[in-house]
Amino acid sequence: MRQSKKARKLSRAAVLALSGWYLIAPPLKANEINLKAPIWEWDTLGSFESARACSDGRERQRQLYLSRPDLRALKVGMDRTIASICIAADDPRLAK
Repeated sequence: MRQSKKARKLSRAAVLALSGWYLIAPPLKANEINLKAPIWEWDTLGSFESARACSDGRERQRQLYLSRPDLRALKVGMDRTIASICIAADDPRLAK
């Protein structure tokens, strides 16, 4: 039995949800990075199909902050990007 295009698309989305990767960064509190926040409170900056794609996304984020003229935003943004991590969507640390 052939799956419809919509069913295949939904199946692929379900697989990605289970095996995808997230680029996450610690939350900001009063314009300071809160490194003590549990991982499940971190902000999702992007979702990706592979660890490599996530790593590339992290580098693009770093380049974005390097290109900003506002030095305060550069410092906070760069520090947050440096602290960001790629994490598998099924990592148990993401569960509350």
